[in-house]
Amino acid sequence: MFDVLIRELGARFGLGDKSGELLRIVLAYMTNKETGGLAGFLDTFKAAGLGPLVQSWLGNTVSPQPLNNTQVEAALGSSGGLLDLVSRQVNAPRDSLTGALAYLIPGLVAKLTPGGSMPSAIPAEINAFIGDPKAVLA
Repeated sequence: MFDVLIRELGARFGLGDKSGELLRIVLAYMTNKETGGLAGFLDTFKAAGLGPLVQSWLGNTVSPQPLNNTQVEAALGSSGGLLDLVSRQVNAPRDSLTGALAYLIPGLVAKLTPGGSMPSAIPAEINAFIGDPKAVLA
């Protein structure tokens, strides 16, 4: 399900075989029930003043508005945020990771919000890909 995306991440951002782990971490973080799930994740962008951008992602698999590195840093760069987590777990330059997150997040949100609404449950394929979310986010 994610093979093409993993290969593209590896090639585009120089992450190589670390791409799968990055995607697993991002999906686990986005869907983490302890932090409010997908709605809680999107709230971090809204709190950073990016509400209209978030709206453009919901259900929009054709042309969700892109994020840039500065916006990723503003929303996810705080201590204990997603950027810190991937920086600790994926041995790659922070700029590459920030760019990869900017690339990944709009499309993932679009796919997770079919019809523009929050899902009642995360699709089984995504849960299977993530595995144990607590272990992934540890």
